Amino acid sequence: MARHLQIPQAIRELLEQGAHVLVNVSGGKDSDAMLKLLWDAYTLHGWRGDFRVVTCDLQRNEWDFSLPHIQKFVSETTGKQVEVIRREQGDLVDQWWTRYRTLQQEGRADRVPPWSSASARFCTKAQKEAQVNKFIVKQYPQEAVILSCIGIRADESPARKHKQVVQVYTQSPTAPTKNRHVYRWLPIHEFSLSDVWSTLGWTLERLEALRSEVKANIQPGDREGLYALLKTWNYHANPVYALGNDRCSCRLCVLANQNDLRNGILWNPDHYRDLVELELISGFSFQQGRWLAEMQPDLLSDEQRQRWTQLRQTVPQASIKTITKHTSPVQLTLPW
Repeated sequence: MARHLQIPQAIRELLEQGAHVLVNVSGGKDSDAMLKLLWDAYTLHGWRGDFRVVTCDLQRNEWDFSLPHIQKFVSETTGKQVEVIRREQGDLVDQWWTRYRTLQQEGRADRVPPWSSASARFCTKAQKEAQVNKFIVKQYPQEAVILSCIGIRADESPARKHKQVVQVYTQSPTAPTKNRHVYRWLPIHEFSLSDVWSTLGWTLERLEALRSEVKANIQPGDREGLYALLKTWNYHANPVYALGNDRCSCRLCVLANQNDLRNGILWNPDHYRDLVELELISGFSFQQGRWLAEMQPDLLSDEQRQRWTQLRQTVPQASIKTITKHTSPVQLTLPW
């Protein structure tokens, strides 16, 4: 049975007073479920504020499934068009390369990795949070009350478990949202994984059956075959979950588990080679102790394989050294 949305009294009062609803979607299962529940509640209660849906396009890092899925799901669920925003200064690949060059100029490129990480999530801050703040300033008048809704769940990680369900942004001329009253609300914070899939009309058992069929019948890169198979299952969530992914984020994410990384590599070999290039040039692994280069070397160019072999010979304990380097906190002055 699908779980109902629990609306805190403070949020309910704001909605009844005409607060605007801004739903942040990523193409993932959690934001899909959140959007569906929020739209059902919005239409049921007749709240007066605007209801808008925004997504941050991660460009080269985005799964090619995600934006078409978002556009279709938002349209079919709400009858509205999703508003797509992007970082004008470049995507995350640009950020990683800019960080590397900056570290080179500062003489620290041999000690500090170019990659983002769990402890240095400038990716989320620059590619999502900053862009949504700009959108709010541009689209809403000063003194407007906005509920910025995000599909974060407590059981995703220890850090997310301790997130506040409602957080008030500072209202001041110098705040990122510049005199707008912005409340960050996590509507499905207490939902389990099963709750999310149930909201989308699926059980975990049925999802695993679909994944087994995809694994048995679809070769990596066969997008046409994948879409045809998903249609027979009446599956409407992001295709990345049908591939077996636990998360829908970047095609290759610094926080992804090995299974999700493997899927990202096999379905996006060009992007894989691009990121390995930065590993080879910087000498730092994509994740702590895990090199993309060693995960699927048959997909690398001959020249990249040669350089990877040379790097391993030059630094035989590369993985161990990388862990040490990554865990050393360093303050950086960067252009974003």
